[in-house]
Amino acid sequence: MGLYLAPEANGKGFAGTMAREMIAEATRQGVSEISLESTLTAQSFYQKMGFAVSGPQATLEIGGSKVRYIPMKMVL
Repeated sequence: MGLYLAPEANGKGFAGTMAREMIAEATRQGVSEISLESTLTAQSFYQKMGFAVSGPQATLEIGGSKVRYIPMKMVL
């Protein structure tokens, strides 16, 4: 229910590479829209990747902890 990189992987381009590959695969599969729930700290990353905010901030539970998120989407 969540994808996070280990701290030692941050800043090395892995997140961008993974996101670009997932977007490319979605395009190959004929997907027309990708939606996700971004943590507040990842919002700017997803915006740089081309996602836009698609709704108001909300909260969900991951592993017993409440996490605030922002719904985002990208039209392919």
